[in-house]
Amino acid sequence: MLKKALVIILWISALSIGKTQNYSFESDKIIVQFDAQNRPFIQHQVTKGQTIFYLRTKYAISEADLINFNPQIKANQIILNQWLNIPVDHLLQYEIDPQNSKQYKSVYYKIQAKETLLSICKNRTQWNSKNLQAQNNLLNSKLQVNQIIKIAYLMDFKIESKEFTKLNSLNTASKQIDSIESPNAGLENSSPNHLKNYKTESRGITISSGPSNGRFYVLHNNARRGTLIEIYNPILEKSILAKVIGKIPSNYTKDVQAVVSGSVAEAIGAISTKFFAYIRY
Repeated sequence: MLKKALVIILWISALSIGKTQNYSFESDKIIVQFDAQNRPFIQHQVTKGQTIFYLRTKYAISEADLINFNPQIKANQIILNQWLNIPVDHLLQYEIDPQNSKQYKSVYYKIQAKETLLSICKNRTQWNSKNLQAQNNLLNSKLQVNQIIKIAYLMDFKIESKEFTKLNSLNTASKQIDSIESPNAGLENSSPNHLKNYKTESRGITISSGPSNGRFYVLHNNARRGTLIEIYNPILEKSILAKVIGKIPSNYTKDVQAVVSGSVAEAIGAISTKFFAYIRY
């Protein structure tokens, strides 16, 4: 009986230790984990009043991504104090502009058995071994199990309560409309999968510039001028096709992925001039 009780105590202790290793978005030190497909994620504990839409807004993810990472979610409902896995690959950055350093938090990873500096560079970060050593002030390439090292930076999107209220209203309104006439004359689609034949996707900061005048234009550094690319808002799950008319001017910071016209921003429900989007082309 005593042995059985001891086993139960040790098991509960092990669970408690495991939970202390989970660092949420609000933590001073964010530690990421990786799934079987090598996608990084953090863990979030649900607090009072939080909903799936709140989490999608906070972490700029689609409902599909959230559900895929958390098959335990039933009937699109989350439970108070429930721990959820939040994919953050779209929020990770490896080069940040000093002007915007306050928008980023350092991201760390706990070394597992048999991992080396080279395997970390290959599977856990985009930094090379020299850069990784410099970021962590490592004197040599030796790593220890359970050692915590910095592997990236993470964009810290802060949604004000007024902005969330407006987004929530837009989300509710869009679900009540059976069909909407597309400003792209049939090219818009609320599903992120309709451009699955496109070869390239990037995710990051998008800037809205200019008035909403019915013109759907975008500046992008890699897409070919004259082509159409998709700008997708994962929070409202709305997308629009915009025509590439040039490259992003050099006066924008390096973390800006695209600059879109006011009409594009309005069509996908962006409520500020700086927002997060998926870009496919």
